[in-house]
Amino acid sequence: MNKNHIEKFINDMTLFLPVAQEYHARANSERDDSVDLIVQDIQKYFDEYEEIVGFGKRYVEAWDLVIYARLKAMVKPSDPAKRVSRDKKDDEKGKVSFEELMQRWGRNVSSRSDIGLIQFGQKRVASTFAESRTTDQDQTLGVPVINGRPLRVVAAQFQERGLGIDRNPLKIFYHEPGNCWVAANNRSYAAHCMAGTRPLRLWPAKADDGELKRLREELTAAEVKLTAGVRVTLPRTLPSLEMPITNGQQDLMITDVVTVPQTFYLDWSR
Repeated sequence: MNKNHIEKFINDMTLFLPVAQEYHARANSERDDSVDLIVQDIQKYFDEYEEIVGFGKRYVEAWDLVIYARLKAMVKPSDPAKRVSRDKKDDEKGKVSFEELMQRWGRNVSSRSDIGLIQFGQKRVASTFAESRTTDQDQTLGVPVINGRPLRVVAAQFQERGLGIDRNPLKIFYHEPGNCWVAANNRSYAAHCMAGTRPLRLWPAKADDGELKRLREELTAAEVKLTAGVRVTLPRTLPSLEMPITNGQQDLMITDVVTVPQTFYLDWSR
């Protein structure tokens, strides 16, 4: 996708914001901001486009693919065939439907695009989310308040749709030696894996030094204790499709192991 196409797409998607609001108001339901969220993320893609291109073609194709997956999976604003006018003339020639927008984006996505199964990039995670929120979380639209909650509780909310799977951003980066995409937000990804709900709000970006350093960490049998019935591959090297769960940062008792579901495989067809 080139930058001009992205800008035009943002302008047309913005037309659906009042449509979505009107639809949910008629249905006497809470305002659905899924359109706002995807517009914000496409705007992020647009604003950072030159930097993303600098990361390499793989990152551009990944952004194209994750937006397409979001468009296919999101709740459609009103009737997906409803056409919204681009200008004040309000004639059919100047109108566009959500379905047409989705198909237009899809035509610009390479059919060879393939993120596959995103792997974990940390040797273990604690069983609860961090207590404090970051500035980025506070400033990003739609990020749910999950601080201090157990992963299992958040996973249950994903399953019950109490938390939208298109809301919490999951940064991913490409790992050349492993030929795979890796999660930077490992606790969030673990909660999705527990729930069996593939995360939709993916943000492909280059790994920082801390994230790369974590990939060099190992977990050996001599370091850990296992709760009865829990099995994990040791020594543990990264990236991995398994994530051991411990009770806290200083606690090396593994109480659970989460595995990435095969249904999380992401390519152009899904």
